[in-house]
Amino acid sequence: MMHAKKRIIALIQARMGSTRLPGKVLMDICGHPVLWHIANRLKQVPEIDEIVVATSIGRENNVLEKFCHDENISCFRGSENEVMDRFYQAAKYYKAEIVVRVTADCPLIDPESVRLAIRTFLDTSAQFDYVSLATGAAVFKQKVNKYPDGTDVEVVSFSALERAWQEATEPLDRGESVFSYIWRRKNVFRCLHIPFSADLSNYRWTLDCPEDLEFIRQIYGKLYRSGYCFSMIDVIRLLEAEPVLLKINKVGIGKEAYEKYWQEQK
Repeated sequence: MMHAKKRIIALIQARMGSTRLPGKVLMDICGHPVLWHIANRLKQVPEIDEIVVATSIGRENNVLEKFCHDENISCFRGSENEVMDRFYQAAKYYKAEIVVRVTADCPLIDPESVRLAIRTFLDTSAQFDYVSLATGAAVFKQKVNKYPDGTDVEVVSFSALERAWQEATEPLDRGESVFSYIWRRKNVFRCLHIPFSADLSNYRWTLDCPEDLEFIRQIYGKLYRSGYCFSMIDVIRLLEAEPVLLKINKVGIGKEAYEKYWQEQK
């Protein structure tokens, strides 16, 4: 029996404000802003029906709305601090049945890994509410083979997001993590974190400080070319061949403050 195609919306969580690297989402990498690269990489995922930049109503983010307009990318503006509400309202506005969450500090996000997460979620035999790659706060305490920090992708049903939006009261859950209310309640929601074939938790590919920007620019400088979307495997091979690159932003490993999500299980 054929099942009707569900509408899949990718929401890129983005804002201009950043404590350690203000304006990072529009900083240049190989002639294009960080956000352009993320959107371009998501365009390689055929399962995604629409890509939306979800930013806040703060005036400093007007430049993001203009960027989206110029690049013909959908843009939604909502709450600054209640990011869960921003996501819920954006998903509702764009009639999402499935939401793919990506953050704007992940310019090395891997299209094939995004596809893996989506296809796993769509496996009707399992009927998950939430699927993610094994990286970030959700698997901080789990002994699993993790993906590099900065390849994060989460897939959730709109119904699960709506329930979380209705029930969550903790600022921790309603804030920038967006889906922590869901993955902290595995007795309520059907969750899966997809492990990698090896543990790459010592790889820091996220964009949070100047050292990260230098690292990512080095990777793009060696792998990027117009019309070709290099993969996570390409990056791994490069780092194996040139391990000196890992020293650029090594200082940032382990400083993500993931512990706060595990101090009190609700």
